[in-house]
Amino acid sequence: MSEEPLELEPLDLPDPPDLPGRVCVEASAEEVMDALIAKLLEVAEAALEDHGRFDLAVSGDDRLQPLWRQMMMDPDLRGFPWEQTHLW
Repeated sequence: MSEEPLELEPLDLPDPPDLPGRVCVEASAEEVMDALIAKLLEVAEAALEDHGRFDLAVSGDDRLQPLWRQMMMDPDLRGFPWEQTHLW
């Protein structure tokens, strides 16, 4: 039995706010992870300066496992402030 599609009324959505920032497009997943980890390290260091600790909420999503694995095993990240990081 075939039904006709429903006619939806257009939504009157507000214009999105003019937010600061920029969009970065990387060429590969590895470059995305490197950029994300670099930004995470920058935020962690700023949080340590301001609050003396860094709170990080970790998702159990399987798609993020390569990111967490790299953060734990990459020799370049041995300087990450794990001692002052509170994992949630």
